[in-house]
Amino acid sequence: MSSEAEVDGAAPRLIVAYLRRGHAHDIAEALHASLGIDAFHYSHGRGAGMLATVAARDMIEVDTLSVVVTPEQAEETFAFIYEAGEMDRPGGGLIYQTVLGTTAALGLPLPAGPLSPDVDAEAGTP
Repeated sequence: MSSEAEVDGAAPRLIVAYLRRGHAHDIAEALHASLGIDAFHYSHGRGAGMLATVAARDMIEVDTLSVVVTPEQAEETFAFIYEAGEMDRPGGGLIYQTVLGTTAALGLPLPAGPLSPDVDAEAGTP
């Protein structure tokens, strides 16, 4: 069994940011264009504080951006999202980072070569 220090050093990082509505898509595109990062997911939701009873009308709309990066990319990616998301402003959002214990790289297989001329490229059938 490996020690926690060994896992922390080599394990991928998950960075999660709760952003103002409408910012996650633009930041995800910028992450891809600027840093070459394409292991992300963003979504939309509603949230509210937990200090008082909250009615539905009091909830705010937020975007959630989740990014998986290597340990070497973690600090730069975190800072990039923090700056691009304007998190230093009131109501700017929340960002955190955690170590992932287990991940799997998944992708679609690429064709071995060009399609033969008698195969319909759209349908993938002759």
